[in-house]
Amino acid sequence: MKIRIYLILVLGLVVGGILLVSVKALAGTDSKSHAVNNAASFTLTVSVNGVERSALVYPGRKANTKPAPVIIYFHGFSGTSRDSAQRAGFHKLWRNAIVVYPQGLKDIGGKGNKNYGWQRSAENLGDRDLHFVDTLIDRISSRYKVNEQAIYATGHSNGGFLTYVLLTERPSKFAAFAPVGCYRVNRESLPETIHRPVLYIFGKEDHVFDNDGDCPNGGLNCAKETLAWLLKLNQCKNEPVKWYYPGFRKYPPESSGAAVIWKLHKGGHSWPDYATRTIVRFFKEDMRKKNPSKGN
Repeated sequence: MKIRIYLILVLGLVVGGILLVSVKALAGTDSKSHAVNNAASFTLTVSVNGVERSALVYPGRKANTKPAPVIIYFHGFSGTSRDSAQRAGFHKLWRNAIVVYPQGLKDIGGKGNKNYGWQRSAENLGDRDLHFVDTLIDRISSRYKVNEQAIYATGHSNGGFLTYVLLTERPSKFAAFAPVGCYRVNRESLPETIHRPVLYIFGKEDHVFDNDGDCPNGGLNCAKETLAWLLKLNQCKNEPVKWYYPGFRKYPPESSGAAVIWKLHKGGHSWPDYATRTIVRFFKEDMRKKNPSKGN
């Protein structure tokens, strides 16, 4: 009798231990899966005028249930969407945002160029990238809950050129823009447009564009001319004030314009280590102005 009771107790402990280990294992698997899902990305493929285009997408944490902001980052010349995610890392600093890293196409100069890139101006390359962006926004909006008042564009170098194109060609689709290490190609005309806030970063030692046909006086002069163009476009005051980060100057708008924030750093043609967090703050600041409770 005693032996039987002892065996029953031992068997109960063994079964209980197995169950406990099983529960812990299951809990660990769920936790790991949840963590992976939070950081998960996927490649979105769309067809634009018969051409297959793609983008690396990091969904916002609550994008399936609550309207989320969207950041679209355009890589530089010869870049890729995956390199963009590693370099800029917007999805790491604004986890509630849907972050999109589109992939450019080759042959941006029309001469069989094998490097990936974007159109530099309106009507360039048949506006293939404008159409791509239109399709991307439509597809993302159909798949997730998107805050249509908080869609943002940013890009570096050649990707910055496309950011400037979107500023004048698609202002109704975007809330604010942040071009880095680039300039505006057409700085003579001031199109009638919706005024949108712009944060513009350029390097004092950036000589990549010194021999560019659109920059006869050098890249730095082109950047300064672009700043002057932005101030006119957004109807800004000529006297800047300090912004949140050191070295940034904010040009407040007149009553009907939009602010321009300018940073001339000491470096060259690079994505500064502070650029991502600065741009995220700029976009969040814009979002809070429209809805103070939605700035996260």
